[in-house]
Amino acid sequence: MHQLDEQNMPIHRALLIPEILDQIFIQMLPSKDCIDPLIKSSIRDLQSCACVSRLWNIMATRQLWYNPCYLQGDNIPKVLSKIEHERRQYYASHIKEGSLFTFPDRNPKLSPKEPIDVLDELEFPKLRYVTLVAGYHASVVPPIKSQNVRTLVIDPKHWLYRGIFVNMAEVGRILEQVPVCRAPQMLLDRQKKEYMADLNYLLLP
Repeated sequence: MHQLDEQNMPIHRALLIPEILDQIFIQMLPSKDCIDPLIKSSIRDLQSCACVSRLWNIMATRQLWYNPCYLQGDNIPKVLSKIEHERRQYYASHIKEGSLFTFPDRNPKLSPKEPIDVLDELEFPKLRYVTLVAGYHASVVPPIKSQNVRTLVIDPKHWLYRGIFVNMAEVGRILEQVPVCRAPQMLLDRQKKEYMADLNYLLLP
């Protein structure tokens, strides 16, 4: 028994090195084309790893909350609204990628469908990549406290019966709300050409 422990000692030591744990947990994450059951299985495995020790908890939490919107199938406000109030900032501090949904002008800030009020008291110091999903007739961007966003992807596509409908006026209003947006008209024109090409292709008889 003692000899077996000595043989396993290097493995035990390796599993206490943060860089090694980080790579192991990254490999446990589901790929972008995984089906839902596999995603849930990966989440359960990482959650189990988080219960092993304090170090494992820190490293597993880092991966579970790197992009929780993909793993949980919700946007940032919905994901965080499921967390106890006292713990929200802790998890918000881990998010590096995520999605937000725009909302209509006529809707109040507090919406039962999109609990964006949770964003008021939270900061996202590590958030770098945001996907902004624009709903139909919804062009108000939820305010989010992050100074480090480097990539903003605007998804203005709305799936309808015969293809994709794109409201470019709404995209323009969204761009006006982005704090830093270089040459917004140039970007808008390019997006318009791309999406109109998609639309024409899908609507061909």
